[in-house]
Amino acid sequence: MDIILNDPAIKGELTELIKNIDTSTDNDKNKDISLQQLSDLFWVAYGNNLKKENIEGHNNTFEFLEIYAFMENGAFKYDPENNQLNLIIEGDFRDKTRAQNFAKEAYLIICIFFNAKKYKEFLDEETENNQHSLTMVFGDCAYISGNIYLYCSLNKINTVARVMCGDNSELKKLLNLSDDYKHLLTQSIGY
Repeated sequence: MDIILNDPAIKGELTELIKNIDTSTDNDKNKDISLQQLSDLFWVAYGNNLKKENIEGHNNTFEFLEIYAFMENGAFKYDPENNQLNLIIEGDFRDKTRAQNFAKEAYLIICIFFNAKKYKEFLDEETENNQHSLTMVFGDCAYISGNIYLYCSLNKINTVARVMCGDNSELKKLLNLSDDYKHLLTQSIGY
């Protein structure tokens, strides 16, 4: 038997944020995201409200994900411990992160990479053939993207998640990443 659900009762801040989430490729090149917004966005994206210690029986898979930021002034690696962006290379390399033309107009482009080497070093005999932790990595990537969508909805900033990010080998070379790094998701952010 089917269950007929009531109409959604959209009320409260969280449900309003979710209701207003929008994927948008529009970007105003003349409007910047503030330093405070960048700080808040990365803190929210990485889920820094939670301690990253392992809980018995659960692995912290966030440690296998690395977030890279591309802006007009350079490419950066996000350091979640200190909530800061560490410069990798100066210059505007946003065009290296795109396969779609609209992406180069975004103020900020975030690329999420999976560090497979670090993951393999984590494995032991008990977990070597267990896909649970690997599956959680992909789930954590989705949480990061979802957190970005919520933050952008709250602040009326446009965002779109993309799996197409241009030539991954060129991007990894620019970031000095080995073949152990796998691109999972790219997200464009801007007004």
